[in-house]
Amino acid sequence: MFTGMKLTTIGIELNTYLIANNLPLTISKMKIGDGNSDTYDRTLLVSPKMETLVESVTARNNSNLVRATFTNENLQTGFDVREVGIMAVDPRSNEEILYSYDNAGSGDVDFFEAGNGL
Repeated sequence: MFTGMKLTTIGIELNTYLIANNLPLTISKMKIGDGNSDTYDRTLLVSPKMETLVESVTARNNSNLVRATFTNENLQTGFDVREVGIMAVDPRSNEEILYSYDNAGSGDVDFFEAGNGL
């Protein structure tokens, strides 16, 4: 079961830099995968399967609500959705980093069905 997004180690470092330099956070993508991990000291998803651009970010109660839509239209093989990652742009390198992450572990998860091309 997902327990809630948590900042990764590199996400905490980025956040500290942004606050110290009064810079905005730029969230760029959301990724989902079927990997299993219990650590937030990561730079990538364990087993990424899909990614999509973020549609909106809304500040809410000292956190951000990130909205993105995944479609199975071109998905060839279905998978168990066990991990979710939010990517952000590091202004020091202009590279995307894994900003926050959550993993459902080996419990019950949703299965993302393969598409039918329609």
